[in-house]
Amino acid sequence: MNEQSQFAVFAHPINYVDNPIYGQTNQHVLIKHEMGFAQKVADRIIFMDKGNIIEEATPEVFFKQPQTERAKAFLNILSY
Repeated sequence: MNEQSQFAVFAHPINYVDNPIYGQTNQHVLIKHEMGFAQKVADRIIFMDKGNIIEEATPEVFFKQPQTERAKAFLNILSY
């Protein structure tokens, strides 16, 4: 990440909170497989399949009214 970056990417919550970059950028991307955590802290959910973005929504919309069959199938196998 360089000084001109506008966002930071984190793979785990502990990396996110303990990283010195936290608070220095205006956007943070947190990559999660834990849907309960994502549902609580996310402003937006971006759902990917095979490297492609197939759905993007607020957590409220994504978890209650997923638009794609792939997202519906994914959410149906989880308990979050």
